Amino acid sequence: MDNIQVLERAFRLLEAVAKDAARPHTLSELIQKSGLKPATAARIVKSLANLGYLEQLGRKTGYVLGRMAYELARDNNFSRPLVTIAKPLLQEFSRQTGEYICLSELRDGQRVILDHILSTRSVQINGPIVNAETPYRSVSGHVLLAGLTPDEQRVFFQKNGAPGAYWPEITTENKLIQALAKIRVQSRVVIATEEITSLAVPICDGDRYLGAIGVFLPTYRYKTEHRRLIQHFLETIPEQILQQLKKQNT
Repeated sequence: MDNIQVLERAFRLLEAVAKDAARPHTLSELIQKSGLKPATAARIVKSLANLGYLEQLGRKTGYVLGRMAYELARDNNFSRPLVTIAKPLLQEFSRQTGEYICLSELRDGQRVILDHILSTRSVQINGPIVNAETPYRSVSGHVLLAGLTPDEQRVFFQKNGAPGAYWPEITTENKLIQALAKIRVQSRVVIATEEITSLAVPICDGDRYLGAIGVFLPTYRYKTEHRRLIQHFLETIPEQILQQLKKQNT
C-alpha cells in the first residue's frame, strides 16, 4: 500500500466520522461505511487515534473526531453540532443573567472548553483561559468524569493519580469512583465557598455523556430570583441541546 493510498483511506475513515460528528462510531460501522477490509481499517483507525485525529471513548463506545482534527479546522465550531446548537442557548443565558457559562467535553483525558461566554457583571467570576485542563480542577470536569464507566474511571485514576489540591477529599481510587457515582445519580454538582459558587450539569443521551455546562459566579449573587433563573437554565439548556441534536439525526 503506497503513501497516497494510505492517506486516501485515512481520509475516508475521518469523513465517515465527521459526517455524523455528534455521536461515536464503532469500528464495525467505520469498516462498513468506508468499505475497507477489517484489518486495514483497524490499523488505520489505531494510527489516527494515536495521532489524535480520532479519539476512542471506550472499547465498546466507539470513535469521535479527536483534538487534532479540530485543530486542522482551526475552529471547534467546524462540523461540531453540539457547539452550533449550544451557542444561542449560552448567549441567552448570558443575556438574562450576565454570568459566566461554558460548554465543555472530556477529550484525551482532559476537560476541553468548546465554547464559553464571559461574565458581563461589574464583579466577575470567569472560568480558566486555557482550552484544556485536568477535569479534576472544575465542577464540569467532575461531571464529565462521572460519565465514564467505573472501569474507565479506574484507568483514569491509575493514569492521572489523585486530584490533590483540586479535589482534596479524593485520595484513593475507590473514593473517586464513589464520588463520581453520587454525581451521576444527582446529575449536577454545586460547590459553594464564601466567595465563589460553581455549578455544572451534564448533557446526557441516556448513559452517554456528550458534554457539560458549567457556571461560575460570586456566591453573594447566587440568591433568590437570580438563583432560580440560573437553575432554570441549567435544567433546560441540556434538554434543548439534546432535542435539537436528535432532530438533526432524524
